[in-house]
Amino acid sequence: MTHHHRFRALGGVLLTLFGASACGDDSPSEPEPTTLAIPTVSVASATEGEPYSATLGVTGGEAPYTWSVASGALPDGITLDPATGELSGTPTGQGTTFTAQVSSGDGQTADREFALDVVFTWSLADEWSDAANPFGPW
Repeated sequence: MTHHHRFRALGGVLLTLFGASACGDDSPSEPEPTTLAIPTVSVASATEGEPYSATLGVTGGEAPYTWSVASGALPDGITLDPATGELSGTPTGQGTTFTAQVSSGDGQTADREFALDVVFTWSLADEWSDAANPFGPW
């Protein structure tokens, strides 16, 4: 059923508006899908033995998103949260290169390669601890 609405515009012109669209299609249009992408291009270095956190970004597609490591491996002690894309943990090993992949609820996938460097810290105090010092504490 088409509804007619009449409005009197300024100057006495009578306008008639119809409920149907100009194209003749009353059904709501579906938005065009947007291409899924990982806009994050790099992640910060981690420090061995210290807590680390970085979140990979996602654009396009439709929620829910699912993250995974498609190839390579994360440094020992670091995990990738499959629901949020957060890399977190306390690294205990050396850095690695890995490919992160995200899948969207509308069936798209995107991936990107990352290098996660792990920085090792060293101090003279570590070298001269009581256990390593044959002369005893100072």
